[in-house]
Formats: sequence, structure tokens, C-alpha cells
Amino acid sequence: MARKFKSMDGNEAAAYVSYAYTEVAGIYPITPSSPMADHVDQWAAQGRKNIFGTPVKVVEMESEAGAAGTVHGSLGAGALTTTYTASQGLLLMIPNMYKIAGEQLPGVFHVSARCVASHALNIFGDHSDIMACRQTGFAMLAEGNVQEVMDLSPVAHLAAIEGKTPFLNFFDGFRTSHEIQKVAMWDYKDLAEMCDMDAVQAFRDHALNPEHPHTRGSHENGDIFFQNREACNKVYDELPAVVEGYMKKINEKLGTDYGLFNYYGAPDADRVVVCIMPNAGKLHPMFTREERVALAHRVIGRFPNVAVDTFDGLLAEYAKTFPEGAVIVKGLRANTDFENEFQMALINKKINPELDTMFLTASQKYTFLSSSVVKELAGYGADLTPFVPCEIIEDVRARAMRSE
Repeated sequence: MARKFKSMDGNEAAAYVSYAYTEVAGIYPITPSSPMADHVDQWAAQGRKNIFGTPVKVVEMESEAGAAGTVHGSLGAGALTTTYTASQGLLLMIPNMYKIAGEQLPGVFHVSARCVASHALNIFGDHSDIMACRQTGFAMLAEGNVQEVMDLSPVAHLAAIEGKTPFLNFFDGFRTSHEIQKVAMWDYKDLAEMCDMDAVQAFRDHALNPEHPHTRGSHENGDIFFQNREACNKVYDELPAVVEGYMKKINEKLGTDYGLFNYYGAPDADRVVVCIMPNAGKLHPMFTREERVALAHRVIGRFPNVAVDTFDGLLAEYAKTFPEGAVIVKGLRANTDFENEFQMALINKKINPELDTMFLTASQKYTFLSSSVVKELAGYGADLTPFVPCEIIEDVRARAMRSE
């Protein structure tokens, strides 16, 4: 697909894409996001049309809270609505963000991330404003440079519409929002082709209308309220596949390689080594190291490219025994594990500068597991099927009973 090039910053790139999918924009300026709303306001005044063939209706309020209320009401009325903000402005929108997410409305907030003022105001900084919104129910999509803002911002709008989930689309304030780069632009025809118009119509059909009224904003007691909160989990479970699908559509049009996970590393990596090492902190382990190796072989021996090994020294030194290169992969059960594991990764990097560590978070159904928990469950004769591979359940139960 041939694309035109233009020099622009991240704010203009986000505004350019958002204008295509926006019918109403509720705005209030705040540094460093103000240019996004300003661009949209200018284009609307010039009569530029979105993919639906109409100019965007811009509503400027007197505060960010008012802009968020406008977004909520406009979405409820069946108009695809967008806003642009940062920092304290985003925090003022949080009450409405809960409502927008709870009602599964496909709004998009474009945020040029900026530090939240604490002891002093700072217009540069970090992602503290974004992190303050993790609990609202908004999906989050991030870009790292101006071209990514141009390429991936459509995903936020398209996935919000199909996935019935609002999106917070963000990038670094000033570092990306104001950095001017020469970027390849979208043609609005291509943006229109990717839009699921059936999903748009379904959203509009569900809008508040006196001809077909809906009950919203009601009061529910705990017995019903929390059932409904659990019911929405299905939407979030399905959302990653929706996002991945639109990234694939973008890749087909642009020849890019965007995905929820992109592998960085040796293209010829072909095997995994499970290294079982001694733990000096455990004086009386349930199984000896040799027994653990044998158990691991029994569980994963069916995989031809997975090996089990053991080593007495430092993990960083063991990695040096692979002249073709190696990457350490470590699992994290919970956030509390990260501090210790990250410190160990830095130490390994100091010992072996060529060595990188990759962290993989555990699936939710395994985050609570530990060897101590399994040992105690086995000691009480509990069913270990949900917790331990079936190949070694009897070994664990027999050893636990013996240790009793």
C-alpha cells in the first residue's frame, strides 16, 4: 500500500487517526495533550470529514471532568466519542471512566502521558497518570514513537468498537507527543475498510433512545452487583484476540509486524533447558536434586526440544557453557516476586554481560502455587490434580506422607 509521508509529532498523528473514527470530541486543554484537541478542532472547523462522511462535532467544556462527562453522555447516546488529556486532567476523568467501562461503551482516550503533580507540578516525567487508571476497566494500548502512534492508534478505536471496551491509548508526553518525525500516513479509505460497520450499528442500536429505552445507572444490591461484575470478564477474556486481529489487519496493509508479543532474540533459538540448581536456603528439601531431575524428565520428556540439566555453580556461569548464546527465562507468580528476581537478573548481567533475562508472568490459575502449598495439601491428603502434573502426583503424595 502506497502511503504519503508528512512531518508531524505524536499528537498530530494521534489526532489524525482519531478524527477518522470520531463523531463527537469532548475536549479541554492540558499540557502536553492540548495540540491533539486543537488539531481536531481546526479540522472540524475546516469541514474535514471522518470515515462516516461527517465533520467531527467538537464540544469544549470548562474542565476535564466536564469533558469526560460529555464523552460518557455522548457514547450513551450512540455517537463514537473521543477525548484527549494527560496528568491531573486524566485523573479528573476517572469517575466517568468507571461508568464508561462498566457500560461497555467504545470510547477512546488519547493520552500523552505526563507526571502527576505531587509535591510540585511537572509537565514532563513518567506514566503515573496512566498507572492511576489501571483499575477503571479501560483497556490500555501504548506506542513508543510517532510512526507507531500513526500505525497503531486505529487498533484502539477498532478494538473498542468490536470488543465493547473503552481504550486508553497513550504515548510519552513531550518525548513522543512533541517529537517531529517524517511518518507514513494512513489513507482514510484504508481506515474505513478496517472498521466493522456491523459492530458500529450494534453500538448505535444499543444507544439511549425513547423509542427503545434501556435501564442504566440503576442501584443493585451486592448479590446482583457482583454477579454482573463477574459477567463482564468474558469481554476482557476475548479482547486480546480482537486486538491481535486488528494488528494483523494493519500488518496486511502496511507490511509491518505488530503483535501483542514480538519475539526479540536469536532467530535460530531451538531448545529450552530446564536447569535444576541447589537451593542453599532449604536444609531439608522434599526431593533431592537428582530426584527432581528425574521428576522433571518424566513430566517434560515428551518434548524433543526441551532438556533437563543440573549445575552446582552460578546460573550466569552455567549460561556461558552455551557458546551459541543463551537467555534466562524466569517465571513470576506475583508482583512481589519481581523485586528479588530483577535484582538477581542485574547481578547475572554484571557477571555475564552477554546474558539477558526474560520474565514471564504466570497464568492466573497458577499465581497462588508454591512448593510449600503443595507440600501442605499433600500432607492433608488433598486432591493434587489441579496443582501438580499427573505424572508425579503419587511421588509427591508418598513423600509428603513419609515426611509427616
